[in-house]
Amino acid sequence: MVSEDITRRRDEYLRVMRAHGTKSPQEIVASVAETQGELLALFSSVPESQALRKPAPEEWCLHELALHAVFTERLIAKLVHHVARGGMPPRRI
Repeated sequence: MVSEDITRRRDEYLRVMRAHGTKSPQEIVASVAETQGELLALFSSVPESQALRKPAPEEWCLHELALHAVFTERLIAKLVHHVARGGMPPRRI
């Protein structure tokens, strides 16, 4: 199921993806490296006890959000890898 936030922000996400599609591979690598650095700095600045604390019982803690970001980044990297080589990714990435 797609979250309401993702559905609501669909056009914004599409604009970002299209903008990245016009960049050179070097520009994309630099952009990803910059974002990774910002996330690492953010996550590193939070004490572990705070990172493991859930804001509410049904919400994710910062640690879980970080794991989700890593999983998503790997998934997107595999997708980009296959698309860059002119094919569609296998049904199971």
